[in-house]
Amino acid sequence: LQLSELDGPVLLDLNLREFNQAPGRYHPPVLTLNSDGTGRLVNADNQSTFPNPDPPIGSGQLVDVEVGNEYDVSLSFDPSAVTIAVPEPTSLLLLSVGGWIVIGPGRHSSRRRAYAD
Repeated sequence: LQLSELDGPVLLDLNLREFNQAPGRYHPPVLTLNSDGTGRLVNADNQSTFPNPDPPIGSGQLVDVEVGNEYDVSLSFDPSAVTIAVPEPTSLLLLSVGGWIVIGPGRHSSRRRAYAD
C-alpha cells in the first residue's frame, strides 16, 4: 500500500502517548503524515504519578511534558514513494495455520531419558 493511495488530508496519525506509566517516561512520539507530503514527529504530552528513574538513567522527576517540549521535527516525503506493508486477513490466517503445522501438537515428549552414572 502506497501512502498516495490513501484518501484524506491526514494519512497516518500515530500517537504513542503513555499516561501514568511506571516508571514515568519522557520520549514517546506522535507521528503525523499528511497527504501533501508533509509531516511532523513530536514528543507526546506525557504525565505520570510515578517518577522517572533516578540518575544516571533518568531525572528522578515526575513526568509532565507538553507536546513539543522535547523535540519537534518537520518531515517531508513523496507520498507515492512511501510504501506501508499491511497484511491481508487471509495472510494472517495462513501464517497462523502454518505456525500450527510447524509447531504442531504433540511436539513435546513426556518421555525422559535415563542417563547412566
